[in-house]
Amino acid sequence: MLRRQRQTGSLAAKPVNGGPARCLSAEDQAWLVAYVQEHPDGTLAELGHAWQHYSGRVVGQTCLWQVLAEHGLRRKKSLHASERDTPRVAQTREKYRQTEQVRPATARFHFLDETGLRLEYTRRYVGAAA
Repeated sequence: MLRRQRQTGSLAAKPVNGGPARCLSAEDQAWLVAYVQEHPDGTLAELGHAWQHYSGRVVGQTCLWQVLAEHGLRRKKSLHASERDTPRVAQTREKYRQTEQVRPATARFHFLDETGLRLEYTRRYVGAAA
């Protein structure tokens, strides 16, 4: 700070220069967007490997994420199907409930999940369009 005051006569901060230039050109960004549209379930790490194979250069995941965010491609996947909130599905579900309530034998049944489904193995970040 003292050096700046001696050199410029002021203690004011230097103007911000905007940071380094982006390492991906417009053509590179177009390739990334096209690749994500072809492979929508890819993770950022997989996208980085594909980019390295394509271009021979290593690019950080933050740079990839910023490019995809600018093009409206989000990386987070929803574990909730939006189709289940439609009026048609709600009507079908209610009709099924009414049908099951009148069956006398359904009180004897108990649901037992033997599929071994584990939600923590589900990918939560993919290349889904916004």
